[in-house]
Amino acid sequence: NDAAEDDDQEGSEDFDGSSNLRLWTTVGFMYLLTFYVTYLLSEEYKHYVELRMDYLARGDADIIPQHHYSLRIENIPQKLKSEQTLLRYFSRLFPGKVHSVSVVLNLPEMNKAQNRRERVRRRLEKAVAHERATGVPATHYVGRARCLCCGIESSPIMPFKCCSKDEKVNSVEYYENDLAAMNEEVQSMIAAKLEIALSGTPEQETDDNLLGRVVGGVQGVIKGISRTASTLRADSSETENGGAGNGVGGSTSYGSFDDEKPGQENGVIRRKTKLEQQGRSSSPDENRISLIENDYLNEPMPLSSGRGTNSLHGSNADLIQPGGRDKHKSSFRRFLNKLGLDFISAGVSYVRDKFKTVVVDSVFVRTMSSTGFITFTDLQTVACASAVTISHKADTLDMKVAPEPRDIYWPNAHVSAQVLAAKQNAASTFIMFGALIWSAPVATIQAMATTEQLAKLPFMSWLDNSTGDPDQDRKREFYVHLINGYLPVLALLGLIQLLPFIFQWVSVHYENRKTKSDIQRSILRRFFYYQMANIFITVTAGSILENLGEILNQPSSIMFTLAKNIPTVVGYFISLIVTKTLAGLPIVLLRLGALFRMAFLRICFSEKMLTQRELNEVYRPQELLYGWEYPTQLLVIVICFTYSCISPIILPVGAVYFTMALLVYKFQVLYVYTPEYESGGELFPCVLHRTLVGLTLGQFTLLGYLLIRAPGGWQPFFLIPLPMYTLYMVSRFTSMYDKPSERLSLERAVALDSENEREGYQDELIRNFDQFAYRQPFLDPSNAVLRPEPYRTTDESTNLTGEGGGEGEGEPVEGP
Repeated sequence: NDAAEDDDQEGSEDFDGSSNLRLWTTVGFMYLLTFYVTYLLSEEYKHYVELRMDYLARGDADIIPQHHYSLRIENIPQKLKSEQTLLRYFSRLFPGKVHSVSVVLNLPEMNKAQNRRERVRRRLEKAVAHERATGVPATHYVGRARCLCCGIESSPIMPFKCCSKDEKVNSVEYYENDLAAMNEEVQSMIAAKLEIALSGTPEQETDDNLLGRVVGGVQGVIKGISRTASTLRADSSETENGGAGNGVGGSTSYGSFDDEKPGQENGVIRRKTKLEQQGRSSSPDENRISLIENDYLNEPMPLSSGRGTNSLHGSNADLIQPGGRDKHKSSFRRFLNKLGLDFISAGVSYVRDKFKTVVVDSVFVRTMSSTGFITFTDLQTVACASAVTISHKADTLDMKVAPEPRDIYWPNAHVSAQVLAAKQNAASTFIMFGALIWSAPVATIQAMATTEQLAKLPFMSWLDNSTGDPDQDRKREFYVHLINGYLPVLALLGLIQLLPFIFQWVSVHYENRKTKSDIQRSILRRFFYYQMANIFITVTAGSILENLGEILNQPSSIMFTLAKNIPTVVGYFISLIVTKTLAGLPIVLLRLGALFRMAFLRICFSEKMLTQRELNEVYRPQELLYGWEYPTQLLVIVICFTYSCISPIILPVGAVYFTMALLVYKFQVLYVYTPEYESGGELFPCVLHRTLVGLTLGQFTLLGYLLIRAPGGWQPFFLIPLPMYTLYMVSRFTSMYDKPSERLSLERAVALDSENEREGYQDELIRNFDQFAYRQPFLDPSNAVLRPEPYRTTDESTNLTGEGGGEGEGEPVEGP
């Protein structure tokens, strides 16, 4: 006891904060580290903004120029949920500046048809490959299931006859006919869905010249698709019946596409307006678009008595008198409003509207969604439209910079922004709760991944038994130290690697995020915070478990125990960084996932039996998954920030890791990874913010350490301004760099438009715009007819149709 009291007295004297030079040096180093990190991030931000502006203005060689002239529209009101009315609306706001608009459709039945057509094409290619490889015509029994593994489909699971009803057919002929029928069906669906997208609200007229041109172009495409479908059906009927077929013609449930009938304009059905049904004329000024019917916010508010003119809607209205807005309501409701209880009815209306928007839209399938895209003819209009408030109505017509078409995850593009926000809030709540209980699996791993626990297993009992042989005992001690040092690290890394798969499933299938870059951003954020929870839970859980008996005997010593063990935990994190350097980075180079997939496919499948599409799947390019890779680097940064001032020995270890990581990832990015889309560095601000968050956590860790180990010193008080300074820099970087980089600046837009006008490039650029660029891919007329790929791309004679071979024809097969 006397020795313990002497040790405590010596410890208190050693950590006398008023005179300990070592603690003052630690505080000074943290100040130096903070200022250096914020300076570097500021310089990186400046460089990033320049690159971001250049991307938004000029783009990249791999993406279409139309992307920079397009915006995404969210929360489209019901009255504008058609391309016809939406184009009219924006043409009035930006006269002569609108090129085209498109509204995303919710097409579950078409998705099923498209998936079935892809399956038929895949099986047709498989039958051709079997015939070319073996010389024997491929046959199968109709309705037999198949297995799909790593993009390669097997032969039918039961290739023999089971009952008398089983029908054996020639596979090539069967799937050729099936694919032709599916092409015809999908073409008819494309024509019908394009008509729905164009005239979702057919009561709007088409008197605008620009609208007429766009309508005419889309109707021309629809007519072409209809004629193609009629030809295919006629050819199919002649093949089957030996005579003329009953073509589809140009008619659907939405009217004829070939000939205009009374009540149609440019092939679009035009219904009578309410005024025409009442026998009154409907002039263009009297038929203006109103966002929300019966919305008092849209009523005119004249400044003088008499009759005022609503400049937006073009109609005359009387000056509203006090109490005039609720004259149509019942006497009881008017009486409640006079008592000041109108907030109850307003609340009921709000809940009803939200129920209709969020619940009904998510339960009942609606074809027209509240998401769309608009393309302008100059960058100045893009810059202005993305920065201004289009409508005074809340949650209506939110404009943002459109993602690149390849970045859009089309299966989720139709989801309402309000439904998306509600699901994101719910998912974030559950994931945050999971981070709070993350200590349970971490503590379990820390407790179980030791030689003491492993020795309890029958085949591992030798770890705890001494044989008496010095050589054997020396080997046993070596394995004991090896297991205790690296098994907890490897077990924890294995558990952590499961998290991104969980976060990706949540982002794609539950939250229904609309872009691939947004999915990666969601994974990055959540994975990072779980990494942070792992760091600090490791410190607290490990220290408490190791000193549990002492804490139970003297509960007041828990804080001192934590402070005493913080420097000792750095050994675990050094082992972690060394493991990531010597094992993690070589695995990145080896790409074990792609290596195992290729080895499995080569062992289990014969190459000559594979189709060209399956070979492309074997050698498919690999993209850089930012949601996986960024948190890995941020984890090492935060560990270095946290322990650099407490145990500086971690700094050279971290320097070695980042030196090796620079070489590895630079090689992978230049020669291996193939990006599927371009986002223009959207994730870079998120990464820099997480870097500052990690720096703040390191500052708070050092502050708590000093408060516990040197409670009477001045060092903690001098350290208090640092976290506040770092958080201030986060908000400053957000206002100075993050928000300006979200959209193209008007200054840069004007300069680039002037440059394009001088060089005569503007008109040519607009002529190359495609009004189907931001439409769902299966609605693109170029994808209306699906053709199989040849057996090998170098063999043109293998093309079954005698025409274009489809995707990837004539292109060499790339290596891994």
